[in-house]
Amino acid sequence: VEDGNLISGKGLGHVFDFALTLSARLLGDDAPVREQAEHIYYPW
Repeated sequence: VEDGNLISGKGLGHVFDFALTLSARLLGDDAPVREQAEHIYYPW
């Protein structure tokens, strides 16, 4: 869940969504994160 600068997870079942979103925000670019998600066959 993203709300401005706040990023929070919904629960243990959403750990990949949380990790990928956090990584994209920290990098400032979601292209490398999308590449990793595709690498593990995760639809993000």
